Amino acid sequence: MARTHLVWDWNGTLLDDLSLVVTSTNEAFASVGGRGVDSDEHRRVFRRPVAEFYAEILERAVDHAEFERLDRIFHDAYRLGLTTISLARDAKTALKSWPGSQSLLSMWFHEELVPALETYGLTGLFTRVDGLRTEVGGDLKAGHLARHLDELGVRGDEAVLIGDSLDDAAAAESVGARIVDADEHRRTFRRPVAEFYADMLGRAVDAEEFGRLDRIFHDAYRLGLTTTSLAADAKTAITSWPGTQSLLSMWFHDELVPALETYGLSGLFTRVDGLRTEVGGDLKAGHLARHLDELGVRGEQAVLIGDSLDDAAAAEAVGAAVVLYTGGFTHPARLRASGLPVADTLVDAVAVARDL
Repeated sequence: MARTHLVWDWNGTLLDDLSLVVTSTNEAFASVGGRGVDSDEHRRVFRRPVAEFYAEILERAVDHAEFERLDRIFHDAYRLGLTTISLARDAKTALKSWPGSQSLLSMWFHEELVPALETYGLTGLFTRVDGLRTEVGGDLKAGHLARHLDELGVRGDEAVLIGDSLDDAAAAESVGARIVDADEHRRTFRRPVAEFYADMLGRAVDAEEFGRLDRIFHDAYRLGLTTTSLAADAKTAITSWPGTQSLLSMWFHDELVPALETYGLSGLFTRVDGLRTEVGGDLKAGHLARHLDELGVRGEQAVLIGDSLDDAAAAEAVGAAVVLYTGGFTHPARLRASGLPVADTLVDAVAVARDL
């Protein structure tokens, strides 16, 4: 059975507050003569318990009494800036796209979290809302998540947690829930997609269940598609290729074609093929073979630019060359480990393709 309950994290997930968190953290550090951190370092180093993160940046031990003082300074500064913070751009769209029940679990103070939901227009969307009910924060999330699910009557293996930290991942793991962040998705995604889903869920996914999950995925994807743009150098890269070019996608064909018009790409490809089935998720090799056959192009005449190891396998299957692009679904380390040509920009990918 598919997981039916979604637990949302608040800070850094639904609420786009990283800049305020960094500013408030630096206020706390400055109060004891510590150095500041920027957003990049905060994202690399932050962890819970927060006292350990503070100790690492300050390069000395932080005892309980000092952490309480720093925590108060942090939260005072955070409150002052909170009026300038908005939800993540696609938060409301994402909330509406989940077909099951959903709840909110935050490490922000409960008595301030609840009215914040009203301010942001989110009241009534969650079956349960829990924030921190202590005077000092900074601890691990695992125990809070266990109590949250217990109050809901939801088992861990029925739940998915969407969050932004390794502590969210550890909390989910501790109760048998599952969280996938962008980095893990890039490291583990593969086709057939049903096998990727099975790995993430820790159990087999049959064809019937995959069909349901695939529909849920695509419904959510469609809702967010209006917020998505082309890669920064996509048009430049397309115009830099001297020969013919075509487009082969695993997105549905009847939605792909109008999308090209929306993005100003109509007429640039000699052929466009998307998925012509109701359920996606399979390998690309057969689709590429049919695509080239319709074009009258032999595999050895073609180069494929794609972002996945499945693109590489498809190219190999038909005798085509391939250049793998690091800006997509697959972690760059996985692509480079393949030993195949890799490029960090689409313009560079075309330049590499021209030399193959």
